[in-house]
Amino acid sequence: MFNNKIKKYLSSVLALITVVISISASMFAYADGDVAINKVNFKDDIWREIVANYIDPNSDGVLTQDEISGITLIDVSGFLEAEYGEDTMVEIADLSGIEYFTSLKTLRVGGIGLESLNVYPLVALTSLTCQGNYLEELNLLNNSELKELNCSANFLKSLELSLLPNLTKLICHSNEINSLNLLENTKLEQLNVFQNELTSLDLSGNPLLSSLNCSKNHLKTLDLSANPLLSETVESSIGNQTVSAKANYSSDDGSIYADFEIQNSSRVVSTSLDRVEEVDSSVIYVKGYDGTSFVTYEPEQILGGIDYYYNVNLEGAANMSVHIDVERDFYVVRYYDSESLENKIGEEIVNGGGAAQFELAEMPQCKQLVSWSADLAEINEDLQVYANWKDDHSIRITSFENGVVTIECTKGCGTRESYTFADYINARESDEGFVSSLDLNSDGIINAKDFAMLIRGAY
Repeated sequence: MFNNKIKKYLSSVLALITVVISISASMFAYADGDVAINKVNFKDDIWREIVANYIDPNSDGVLTQDEISGITLIDVSGFLEAEYGEDTMVEIADLSGIEYFTSLKTLRVGGIGLESLNVYPLVALTSLTCQGNYLEELNLLNNSELKELNCSANFLKSLELSLLPNLTKLICHSNEINSLNLLENTKLEQLNVFQNELTSLDLSGNPLLSSLNCSKNHLKTLDLSANPLLSETVESSIGNQTVSAKANYSSDDGSIYADFEIQNSSRVVSTSLDRVEEVDSSVIYVKGYDGTSFVTYEPEQILGGIDYYYNVNLEGAANMSVHIDVERDFYVVRYYDSESLENKIGEEIVNGGGAAQFELAEMPQCKQLVSWSADLAEINEDLQVYANWKDDHSIRITSFENGVVTIECTKGCGTRESYTFADYINARESDEGFVSSLDLNSDGIINAKDFAMLIRGAY
């Protein structure tokens, strides 16, 4: 069934085993502790076939205690890809039967589709690799000899490690772990908890730690003062932390603030809200974090979130970057002079559910505001609105010469029009080409009465 490539890949799976074949009164006669390779003991078909073909070299269907005691390594990682192709959907969901191999020191079962894994009886286990499965829990309370653990890319929400005093390497990235107690793992040298749900990480009990990746969690702070071997830690391995805070708007002073507690706040090196201000003719640097809150007066600075860098208290190590996703109950209304939204003429911050009350400081020349393009009575989202204008000229006749009437706007906008009076004689107000400025007596018809007034200069 298995090709040479697979055999070569799995050649390190087992130590050489001496197998004793016994014939039973029915089918087999088992000595105390012998394990039949059947569906009762090994439920998964593929796993049972691996055991039969690679762990039972004489193919008698029975694992004796002598055979079991000689098995210190089992490695099925990569088996499914090698057997069925890289895009295979075949998986080994159930590894029941693994508990019989109590002499195991190394178990590698990464990426095979496991939904559960029972290593509690494997008291001799020193190395466990089970990454890339569907595990939601992993019981390690009886594996005190464990030195190396890789359980990354599963669905673990917690990991109890307090009974693993010999642990030197822990790789548990890409899970959903929300807390991790490492105080008893004093021999830990390598830690990768990248992309979990950690809100804190205490490394004060791990003085031998020389490799760390805890990026993409939810850490506000990090202290590496007890980890001198991490002095060359780079930002990419500890940064990209994401947390959240609620921002509020104060209409009293126009400030936008987010209350946010940071332990040892003096170690906040810089923030995206830091600014330079001029006070009494002096330029001063103002931090965006005052020890209790992030503060700004510019909504654009906070709407995309807030960033800060935190000193991890170890010389030579990089600062940790933290991004704050801002939750808010206020909104920004931006006002523009036309539908093109190219020229902003104002901006206003409104608390959720409130009404916008923006007033133009001055109107464009010879224009009157009719309305805004959206209802501003109840604001529950950021808005971009534009003005609907109507003309507001002050038109009057400025001259009448040679039968030509000249009309101009007295507000200085430059509007100037000329009409030959004779072309509009008898035009009525209901006519399409009616020019109201030529109806001097406002009787709804342009006639000789209006001409007489022009002659007298009564305009």
